[in-house]
Amino acid sequence: MAVPSSGPLSLLGIQREIFNNNYSASNSHSDISLTDLSEGADEEINTANAASDRPDGNTPHSMSEFYNYDHDLVATIHSTTFQPEKRTWVVPYQPIRHGSGFTTSLNSSNNSPTNMGSVTTQGTFSLGGKTGVNLAALYNFNDDNDSTNGEKIVLQFHHASGSNFTDTGWSTAKIYNGSSASGTLVVTLTRSSADSFTSVIQNSANVRATYLFNGSRSFSAHFGTDTTASNNDQHFLVIS
Repeated sequence: MAVPSSGPLSLLGIQREIFNNNYSASNSHSDISLTDLSEGADEEINTANAASDRPDGNTPHSMSEFYNYDHDLVATIHSTTFQPEKRTWVVPYQPIRHGSGFTTSLNSSNNSPTNMGSVTTQGTFSLGGKTGVNLAALYNFNDDNDSTNGEKIVLQFHHASGSNFTDTGWSTAKIYNGSSASGTLVVTLTRSSADSFTSVIQNSANVRATYLFNGSRSFSAHFGTDTTASNNDQHFLVIS
């Protein structure tokens, strides 16, 4: 729990947030110094917080500089709304595939449809040892002709270069039903729990990193069953 955004503040609470990642924790601390807390003498201040939500380290120090401070905040790498679409496609000599989500012109299209659904912004962010990365695809699918449940989620990134991604640079991808993170959380994907990671160089100007997450997930919840994207609920993706 982060430091409150308004009202009276407790120096002990600030210490608990920095030492225990919870302003309202019950841990006891002694020899508390506002100077040490503000200047990061014991625990470095988390600069993932906005400048207005963390102390600036300069005197005079004030507890009010800690309003809304979240010591274990993870910076958002990219966020966007997307409009999912349910679609079927054929891979030679395999059962019909069903999928729900979005793909773009940047996704690897050998075994998946191009331009399924839509995404508001593909972004330009840093990830996998690269800058200028774009979001290429996010969809739930199966490869055994089951029209009700997906069995894998694909999260794919693209970069306009001929060198491979590294498996680094992000921690979680959270997908909400709605237009913001205040909607219902549908699924959380963590990089460390991905069942596979591949980086494939297509040519000197195209390389794609693909994360695969196994698990049975109904299309009705992940991420819609209508073949017209506008008829499915809008979703919100946050990568951090």
